[in-house]
Amino acid sequence: MLCRDKIYFDGFLPPSKSKTRSSRLMNCTKQMSTYHDAWPQVIPSWTGGRPVKAATSSFNFGSSAIISSKIPAIPFLVPAVIEKLQGSPRYGDITAVLPGEADLYCARYVKEHGGIVFTGDSDLLVHDLGDMGSVAFFKDLELPDSANTTKSLRCHQYRIAVIVERLGLKPSHGLQALAFEMFMDPHGSLPKLLQKARDLKAVLEYPGMYQDFSKEYDPLPREVHTSEGPEITPQKSLQAILRTLDPRISEYVLQFPTAAAAAERPFRTSLQSVEKLDSVDVFLPFLLDCPSKTSAWEMSTAVRQLAYGLMNLVEAKENQIASVIEHRRQQNGSRGRTWQLPTYDEIQEACTALTGLVDNIDRSLLSLPDFDIWRAMAFHQDLAYACSSGKQSLGQSIIKAGGPQKRLSWEIIHFSAQVQASYYSFRMLKQIMKVVLACKDKDNDVDALSSTLSNLDKKLKSLPPLAAMPTFYNDLQLLGGSVNLEAFVAVCKLFEGDNKDASAEENTSKPPKKAKKKKRKREQATSISLDMSKRPNNMFDILDSI
Repeated sequence: MLCRDKIYFDGFLPPSKSKTRSSRLMNCTKQMSTYHDAWPQVIPSWTGGRPVKAATSSFNFGSSAIISSKIPAIPFLVPAVIEKLQGSPRYGDITAVLPGEADLYCARYVKEHGGIVFTGDSDLLVHDLGDMGSVAFFKDLELPDSANTTKSLRCHQYRIAVIVERLGLKPSHGLQALAFEMFMDPHGSLPKLLQKARDLKAVLEYPGMYQDFSKEYDPLPREVHTSEGPEITPQKSLQAILRTLDPRISEYVLQFPTAAAAAERPFRTSLQSVEKLDSVDVFLPFLLDCPSKTSAWEMSTAVRQLAYGLMNLVEAKENQIASVIEHRRQQNGSRGRTWQLPTYDEIQEACTALTGLVDNIDRSLLSLPDFDIWRAMAFHQDLAYACSSGKQSLGQSIIKAGGPQKRLSWEIIHFSAQVQASYYSFRMLKQIMKVVLACKDKDNDVDALSSTLSNLDKKLKSLPPLAAMPTFYNDLQLLGGSVNLEAFVAVCKLFEGDNKDASAEENTSKPPKKAKKKKRKREQATSISLDMSKRPNNMFDILDSI
């Protein structure tokens, strides 16, 4: 939401929104499945080697034909926009990801300073915006025509205090009374509901329900401006980092007391706290992948487990969590996928292994730009996942087909989604690592691991921005190209060489038969294929091949 001198984004949604979010995931899953059922072989918008309409933004199919078929919204759009704004000299200082819902902060700002909130959320009309606060909707914005010499935008402006007065509503309840009448009787006519709102009929008849309804619009306390000097304290530094996070990552991090306190998360007493939870829910962006294949998120799970586990390092033992429930595709009755989080020793081992893997791939591909290095990391994950699950590597089969493809197939779409999932998982690791290192203290586990964490953090700094990610159509032409072939061949050699070294080491040591059987069983039980109802000895076995 944009509010005169501020651009705000949701950074934490309350548990009460979980059902709504699950419902949206189910709708997206159904939409994707319906489209796949209609076009199970190839995507019809790709003909003659060129798309019907060129893709103009990342992570989409780039075709008006597909968009009209109700494909779910493109993933990563919001974090990409935030990233772009934060890197802008003009908007960087006024863009913030907040420790709550953005509408609360927008309402407080315009109530105190006056101004217009630009939003897509009609709920802003129900908030208390004060005498000088108003709302405008993005859908109403109009660009000046070519004959107009002014550069200003035009839009409808809704001044809440004026609307309340003209409708004859009581200022004490304002539009909340009307909104509650609509909530209680969604099929009632506007004149009838308006008269009831003037009389506060439903408010007086159902005071308990109205109190619950209005809690969502309770204003934040007035913003406190301290007279402290420009000194940057650890608390301020952490707060500044938290306001730059991807919203999905922010939401996870703010469920831990240390981060929640630094961010000054509102209404802490009314929200579930991590101290009382064995697990935390994480809603991942919905990927546009092939519904008939295993989720594209699967092969990069170990990286996200490591990212999630890092937050335990900053907390006392009683505030740590044992697992995370990931919500990706969502069918009716699905409760998400539970992943156990790594222990201190597993975190240390995984960070060291991952740093070494990035080093090895980087040395093998010195001539390639940063993004191709991280694409190669996704290739490596694809090979490791295929090896552990006994499946054929999807990337290998596509690249071995050779040359640019003429049609956009579900294989291309799914592999592109896997690359996107891998990249986003490393992005999660990078951002959470930044938070954790800012919490370094002699009283927590971060201090003891600071060298190991810092080494991996240095490697993650080369992750390019989200906007650098190619589209599906780019991948259609690139996957068979020389750059990807070079990267994939190098990763294959690295992967095969490490496996040979591991086999040679095993043969040399000649362990007893019973031990051999145990080791083979351990190698098969990777973090991405294991039934998480049973905790593995080491959930990062997938990284052992470096």
